[in-house]
Amino acid sequence: MINVADGRAELWRYPLKPSVAGGSASMDLLVVTLTSDAGQTGMGFTFVAGGRDDLPLLAARGQLERFVVGQVLEHPIPLWRRIVTSFTRGVAAYRTGTGPYIAALTAIDVAAWDLYAKTLDVPLGVAMGGTPRRVKMYGSGGFSPGQSPESAIARVDEVIARGFHGVKVRTACTPHDEKILTAVAEHIDGKISLMMDCNQRGTVSTVTRLMGYAAAAGALFIEEPLPATQHAGFEALSRIATVPIATGENLNGAAEAAPYLINRWCSIIQPDLAIMGGLTECLRVSQMAEHCSVEVAPHFLPGLFIQLAMAVPGVTWLEEYPTIEPLFSFIPGVEPDGFVSPPDAAGHGLVLSEDARRDFLIA
Repeated sequence: MINVADGRAELWRYPLKPSVAGGSASMDLLVVTLTSDAGQTGMGFTFVAGGRDDLPLLAARGQLERFVVGQVLEHPIPLWRRIVTSFTRGVAAYRTGTGPYIAALTAIDVAAWDLYAKTLDVPLGVAMGGTPRRVKMYGSGGFSPGQSPESAIARVDEVIARGFHGVKVRTACTPHDEKILTAVAEHIDGKISLMMDCNQRGTVSTVTRLMGYAAAAGALFIEEPLPATQHAGFEALSRIATVPIATGENLNGAAEAAPYLINRWCSIIQPDLAIMGGLTECLRVSQMAEHCSVEVAPHFLPGLFIQLAMAVPGVTWLEEYPTIEPLFSFIPGVEPDGFVSPPDAAGHGLVLSEDARRDFLIA
């Protein structure tokens, strides 16, 4: 049992490069710190691209006051359930939407897991029921739909030089994609895996054509071929797919992920920490995926998701797509052989930079 003596929430605003997070000018980071009566601390966070209000911060402070501070943390999962039930059944969420409440829940959930694991003096992934292991990584970021084959190859060379086991290019679901995929496939010559990301740009007809290019290039998977709401389209593609389908970064929780897993509309599920609503829900979705023989490749943040990978054997890949990593004074990254390893520290082991806090704290 952990007696939570204090809980604090902060909002940071971090400026982004134009190529990151869909061109958003900034990313809001909601940071939560929990402190036990024994003086142990747990740190959690979540992020909102282009955030411009303090609703997540207000929601976090409300949840901390109502459910966390001055109470006993038996385990992170029951706490997660209490909080999520409060806003899914409450009136407030119908007025503002659940987004601010999910953001707050995510940061609190990560902090609760960190504090819980530190109290046990084990890595977070071990506290989840796993064992330390390394996971191979693929490089993402630095690609754009419609770029020239020469530009894509130049970026691929940077990925290869850093030791990654795979590379993911961006596609526009146009005939130009064939030139990029063919050039990249010939360049890597099977030495590393090739993936592609449509970022929900396709239609059933354009993705069907793209799958032909992808199969010829030997692609490992095609990511987010359609908007996540187009269930009928995913069902149609899954029946004719010549390349495995990956999706999940825009699915909100197990309820939205379940049809994709049960119906096998995808072969790889990609939970996102912020959209799913915390590590607890990412764990639940990943365990569902294991039962459905669907692989798990979480959406970026490998330095945190290596903890989930310890508890879920079905996590086969981790993605490097640099976004908030510069805000940390320590976060695990790709190693020379293309893998990421969990830190030896108890909890998640991530440390936010005090300099970053000084520069970007707004509330």
